[in-house]
Amino acid sequence: MKLVDLRALKLLAKIEELGTSKFSDLRTEIRNPKTLSKKLKELVSAGLVSRSKEGYKLTEKGKKALKLMLKLRDLIMERDQIKNIERIPHRIYSSLLRKYCEILREEFGDRLVGVVLFGSVARGDWDRDSDVDLLLVVKGWKRKKVWERLRELSRAREVLRQSKEYQEAVSRGFFPAIQHYPLDPEEAREFHRVYPDLVADGILLYDKEGFMDWILSSFREKLRKLGALRISTPEGRFYWILKEVKAGEVFEI
Repeated sequence: MKLVDLRALKLLAKIEELGTSKFSDLRTEIRNPKTLSKKLKELVSAGLVSRSKEGYKLTEKGKKALKLMLKLRDLIMERDQIKNIERIPHRIYSSLLRKYCEILREEFGDRLVGVVLFGSVARGDWDRDSDVDLLLVVKGWKRKKVWERLRELSRAREVLRQSKEYQEAVSRGFFPAIQHYPLDPEEAREFHRVYPDLVADGILLYDKEGFMDWILSSFREKLRKLGALRISTPEGRFYWILKEVKAGEVFEI
């Protein structure tokens, strides 16, 4: 059940931020012009937004509706909070990833199931050229190809690049490139090559109803039973010695 229309919420918030907004100003919130036009007509029809030659403005009713929608959104998302930000080794990355998780929640709403940071940033052995590796679990991706999933995520990345957190990172010499590992919940139940590293160093940033915690705990126990070992090389690389784990294997708990 969708209690908050996130697209309407984004538009109302943007119009309030700008005071008076032109159609082009709102394309940052909804890129498809037909979808944007339809949503604006709905808001005008509901008496939440007024339209004039200058542009779109919130009505008094719209201002009240925005406050209520923000409160309702926060109540709905209260149970599944962004967490473990303090475990991220550098303040620039912690601030950036908190913002990105907030953007992902707004972008995908109830579809967002899990966000896990892994790789060099999670381990703490990153440099300024390191990618930021994120495993994302989102409902509705099973029938979509990887490029279609990444296209959905491009909107979130665009919003992140416009944020003050990203601009602060750039001003300090960081140019964070986020690499996504996008999965559907059903796919997340299968073995993936990144799971050993997630178990060893992964930082769970968002976990709806404990789904990814359950997945990783299950895999951690399986590794323990198999006697798996992670080997570090003098160059700082890692590899795993695994036995009897097959790609695509489904974990039966």
